[in-house]
Amino acid sequence: MLKWLKRIVLGLAVMIIAVILGGVGFEQWSRWSATRDILPSGRLIVIDGGEMHLHCSGTGSPTVVLEAGLDVTGSLAWATVQPEIEKLTRICSYDRAGIFHSERRSELPTARGIAGRLHSLLEAASETPPYVLVGHSLGGPLIRVFADRYQQDVAGLVFVDASHPDQMQRFSPESVAAMKGPSPLMLSTLAATGVLRLGDAPLPENMPEEIRSIAERFAPQSIPGVLDELETLENILAEAGKSAAFGNLPLLVLTAGKLPDEMPPGMTEELAADISTVWSDLQVEHTTLSTNSDQRVVEDASHYIQFDNPDAVNGAIRDILEIIRDNQGTGNASEYVLQDGGYFDCLPVATFGLKGLRLSEPEESIRKLLGEPVSVSTGWSEDDGGRHDVVTYEYEDLEVDAVRGDVDRIYTESGAVSMPSGLHVGHSVSDMINIFGRKPRELEPAPTKLSIVTCPVNGRWVQEDFVTIEIDKNENLTSIEYAVHRP
Repeated sequence: MLKWLKRIVLGLAVMIIAVILGGVGFEQWSRWSATRDILPSGRLIVIDGGEMHLHCSGTGSPTVVLEAGLDVTGSLAWATVQPEIEKLTRICSYDRAGIFHSERRSELPTARGIAGRLHSLLEAASETPPYVLVGHSLGGPLIRVFADRYQQDVAGLVFVDASHPDQMQRFSPESVAAMKGPSPLMLSTLAATGVLRLGDAPLPENMPEEIRSIAERFAPQSIPGVLDELETLENILAEAGKSAAFGNLPLLVLTAGKLPDEMPPGMTEELAADISTVWSDLQVEHTTLSTNSDQRVVEDASHYIQFDNPDAVNGAIRDILEIIRDNQGTGNASEYVLQDGGYFDCLPVATFGLKGLRLSEPEESIRKLLGEPVSVSTGWSEDDGGRHDVVTYEYEDLEVDAVRGDVDRIYTESGAVSMPSGLHVGHSVSDMINIFGRKPRELEPAPTKLSIVTCPVNGRWVQEDFVTIEIDKNENLTSIEYAVHRP
């Protein structure tokens, strides 16, 4: 009897192992076929040794950059937004590490690391600032960290029912417990053995059907990337909580007006009411990050506002673009305007530069970036700060001045040298308007010069604050001078 019992147990064990191995094989084949059948909509770019997926479309400035929440959808989360906003300006969505088309990393993610990789990804793809950052859910804290770390590259923010750094402390312990789903071990096991494909994938309930089928096929292989972020969620939120306020940077906060129809098991009406009250308070607190902010409650939408009411998200982005382009409430740049012909104001410093050279870089970077000059001469200049020795480096298409060991002025009359925005000598005033997406302020009928002025950063002006453009009688650009302002 014991002998037969051992045989039965052994047979069951073999069957279980065979089922598991069969499931693993099925899952691996499913992942291979999903990758074969569903190609990336954008580009795969190697950043820090791993491929990342970036999908950019449209033309214009500023560029809208989309940051998804903590889920398996990645760039698909913006399928109702990107096709509309690309009609207005350049827009980019992407997949974080381990999600959808981007490779998983060996180390756990951090908010600064995510921001740094996104910045490197945009640079590698030649997607130049200024950026309008749009963050959904966990994407909210992530764009806070990006804006804090690269503040001169950011022109505006949109929070879409965004998470708050203090939310885990503000929710009651019972509410936090009720919001927890299956254990990470269970989820990773179900994903690895193919079981997750046999049931409902963890996707937003209101996700459009045309993209749900794509998300379902990639969901199991995106689970590990999501679990990596979930494991370090508290640290990510804490990093976001250390970011400073953003002065008068345009900021719109979109808040869901209702809870999802499907709630986690164990979520009582009382706990749901507690979560809703605390969440509403946290959403209001987002608006304190800027003196130029507003909140809109989208009554007919739950957490995924972009799926329930995409017009609300698209409208918010459109309004931020108009604010930036019309320069409403972005500070008074006129005290720094040097010419009477007119000026484009509130353009981030990162949009400036010629041939990769930027102001205030060390003098040795001139030769490093541009090579040996045709000639080098010395002289001096004087302003309110006193007398300064000036070293001038002459190149065939560029002239560079260095003061006190730093790049102080860059000048060109060559059409072969462009600013990061693409602007160069030979363009017309109309070309400038198209490139910057707006008209200059106080433009005279026949200007001889125009200025381009930076935005204030956290309420103060930076040194690298203007470009002066000379214009001929036909309103074509004849020279570009990029210089440090010295009051």
